[in-house]
Amino acid sequence: MENTLTLDHTKKAPNTFTKTKQWALKITLGALTGASVYLASPPKDYHIFTWIFLIPFFYACFLPDNPISHKKRFITGVISGFFIHLFMFYSLGSAFTSFLRIEWFYKPIVSSLSLFIFCTYSGIMFGIIALLLPLIKVNFPKYWGIICACFITLMEFSFPHVFPWNIGCGLISVLPFFQFASVFGIYGLTFLAVFINVILFNTIESIRTKSSIPKFTIIFSAVILIAAYTWGDYRLNEIQEKIESSKKIKIAMIQPNNVFFGRFNSLVSLSKKALEDGAQLLIWPETSMGVKTFTKKNISTTQNLAKKYQVPIIFHANHFNPNVYKNFSSTFLINSNGNFQERYDKIKLVPFTETFPLKSNWIKRKYPKLYRIQSGDKRSYWNLFGKTFTPLICYEGIFSSFIRKNVNQGANVIINQTNDMWFKTSDIAYHHLMITTVRAVEFGVPFLRSTVTGITTWTDPSGKTHHPSPLSKEHIWNHPVSLESFPTFYRKHGDILIYLCLFICVIAGLIGFTKRKKENQ
Repeated sequence: MENTLTLDHTKKAPNTFTKTKQWALKITLGALTGASVYLASPPKDYHIFTWIFLIPFFYACFLPDNPISHKKRFITGVISGFFIHLFMFYSLGSAFTSFLRIEWFYKPIVSSLSLFIFCTYSGIMFGIIALLLPLIKVNFPKYWGIICACFITLMEFSFPHVFPWNIGCGLISVLPFFQFASVFGIYGLTFLAVFINVILFNTIESIRTKSSIPKFTIIFSAVILIAAYTWGDYRLNEIQEKIESSKKIKIAMIQPNNVFFGRFNSLVSLSKKALEDGAQLLIWPETSMGVKTFTKKNISTTQNLAKKYQVPIIFHANHFNPNVYKNFSSTFLINSNGNFQERYDKIKLVPFTETFPLKSNWIKRKYPKLYRIQSGDKRSYWNLFGKTFTPLICYEGIFSSFIRKNVNQGANVIINQTNDMWFKTSDIAYHHLMITTVRAVEFGVPFLRSTVTGITTWTDPSGKTHHPSPLSKEHIWNHPVSLESFPTFYRKHGDILIYLCLFICVIAGLIGFTKRKKENQ
């Protein structure tokens, strides 16, 4: 593809650029990148920023260095990545300290330090991108837009995130574009967003330098966007029509908005109102009961509630299993007769809070509290209302590859119980919902999300969220739900786009290496 970018990394920086001014500019551009990502994401949802937020990042990457330094390029990228995650996860540090119940006088230090470490670590991905981006531009001036989109998408897929976040998530509020995730997953949206960012960056540079505008590339990009939007709008309307005409089940999800004490009593009280209002299935959120409240009395109360109203109840409990002498995070199903029917033990645990990432017997003996929750080893599939439900607990709902195994084993309804009270009213609660919403579109299944403090909602297979609950308020979510599911290309074939991106990047790498070898000779 045509490219008119004139910024040249092979030249020395102008003398007028002092080191201080240059770093100040790089930091400013990094902050602009972070602010743009924040504005593109929920709850702001100014999706227009998704198409432009990488432009400041590109300018930071292509600022000339004197002398050229790979270290400076890497740090430049880390700065942008740092700001992106700082804007997106600014309250993560305080949530981390609240979760671990750290003493109040240590909180400011631990909170700031943990947030700094998280943002810096997450920024490494952008550091690697900034390091290699100029090489892609120099070696492939005509095709660097496609290769850049492939490379950034591949990096997003392969980088070991603590809390996964995707560039393409900025497009989920535009439902016709969002349908593209049913074909290539969230990475398809990332690829599309990055590619358009590159085209707009090239066009701006063409105008700035008064060189020829890449008309063919602009037209080609416009055709892709129009085609994606048109097809997405058709799919969206088709799904909505089938959902509206399908049979509905009235499902109640209780949001107690109670931090710890009295939560169970609140759940019972609110549940009675929902059941008297005709609920056919009752779902309680994560930590419905804790180790201390998972008692015979409370269990009996829950069983009697199910038996009295002849309604199945799904609830979560952190509990101690005396048979194996371990703590588990589990979801239970009590049938309409009041009997325990199913149990699922959480498999994918949250690092640094539920478990420690390093599997070391010495660490386990020395610091047993780091491994306070044990991982389950079996996925669950529950038959209800003629459909196959699969339970996911909190963190598990954000991992596409994890969920795909459940769906391909026959699950066509997803239940996700979570507890976002640590984030209070911060935007992270919206980000968590944003990521789980993608799973409904990728796999074409209804996604039921039950939370302690919000946001409780049902996301249908088109990505539309229904009656989202308010944050940090007691709420009874009790609405008719369609359990219809739809086949998707992504469910069947998975991350085929990633393999294509890998192939293109490997070929580009080999060609670039061969060029350099010839130049050195």
